Order: sequence, then C-alpha cells, then structure tokens
Amino acid sequence: MRKNNHFMNRIILYIVFLLCSTRVFAQFAIVNDKDGYVNVRSSPKIEQNNVIDTLHNGSFVYVVVEEKKGNWLYIQFKNNNNEGYIYFDKVKYIPDYQNIPKVFKNENNLTFKDNTISVEIKIKKFNYCQCVDF
Repeated sequence: MRKNNHFMNRIILYIVFLLCSTRVFAQFAIVNDKDGYVNVRSSPKIEQNNVIDTLHNGSFVYVVVEEKKGNWLYIQFKNNNNEGYIYFDKVKYIPDYQNIPKVFKNENNLTFKDNTISVEIKIKKFNYCQCVDF
C-alpha cells in the first residue's frame, strides 16, 4: 500500500508541475463556437485548401501562447499529435469558466452541476498495469 501511495503522490506532483509550468507558455481551452465546430488550418489565414481537421464544441485544445499570429491561435490537439491554427474567438479558456457547485457525493461518485453543465467523477481502483504509456 505504501508503494502505491508513493506512486500516486509522484503522479499528482507531476500533474501539478505540468499545470504550473505550462501556464506561462500555454493555456488549455475548449472549442466553443456558435456553429458547433471549428476548422483547424495549416496556416494562420483562410484559404481554400488549408483546412486540416475539424474540432467539435467541447474538444480540448492546448493553445501555444508564444506562437499566436495576429488573431490566430496556434493549437495542439488530440493528445498533441496534431497542430494547426484556429481563430481566437473560437475557444473558451479553462480559467474563464465559473466554478461549478458540488451537488452529490458518495463513496465512489462526485457530481458537480449548474444550469449549463454537469460533471460526474467516478472513483475506481487504479490499475498500473493498464497504463503502459506512462
């Protein structure tokens, strides 16, 4: 049990370090467009053949702040395997969201909910053997 706690503490420390260090250079955001999707482009301009992917509302993206070109954001998405440009007003940054009140908690579930969103977190035993990509 002590070994598992040590491993989990290292994972938590790594996540905190990652979040703190990326705050200066990048921000996490969620696609939020009135059309329900956004086109990702290979260059920071609208051209007929530069759409390389489409992301739907709710998709998480990583905005690389120092790579911004005018009103175009340089993003990484889908586990950072893809990258491209989207217009700046097509995302909502994670810090811009309001806190969501907790409405339900028991031994294995935690639910946060307000008028527009519901987040349910389920607790289960961590299986290190299934996480080979660590």
